[in-house]
Amino acid sequence: MATTRKELKEQARDQLRGNWGWAVLLSFVGWLIVYILTDIENFFEKREDIVYGIVRRFGNNAELMYLDKVRVNPFAWLITLVVSVAIGLITWGVIYTILHFRDNGTKENVLSGIFSPFTRNFKSNFLTYILYEIFLILWTWLLIIPGLIKAYSYAMTPYIL
Repeated sequence: MATTRKELKEQARDQLRGNWGWAVLLSFVGWLIVYILTDIENFFEKREDIVYGIVRRFGNNAELMYLDKVRVNPFAWLITLVVSVAIGLITWGVIYTILHFRDNGTKENVLSGIFSPFTRNFKSNFLTYILYEIFLILWTWLLIIPGLIKAYSYAMTPYIL
């Protein structure tokens, strides 16, 4: 007999009972690391902080917002590439940690869980993420709609790795 949605919801609540703080902390620390990496990338690309840029542009015209400081900097492109891969692997780390908790019921240290794709099976995680991004970019270059469809179909990649 198939499990109903209600039963799945009850199982999830039972498993998270008493562990909400850990789950929220894991998600928050993952988000904070991603935010800091994005802010560093933005600083190298545009020479400004994200929050400062939003506040400064709030009063500007919409046209000036997109034309502001447009330049090609190879170092910024390299930083963008490295940060993008790091953000993807950190996101996968949060996913892996939650899946590990769901399967085994053991809570992992938050930071070691977030950085688990870098420490456990790095080569496989790295190559899979690079191929995931390359194929997604190629499908999106073909047309936007196939790119969206493939993004949806590739979304389960970290779950089967």
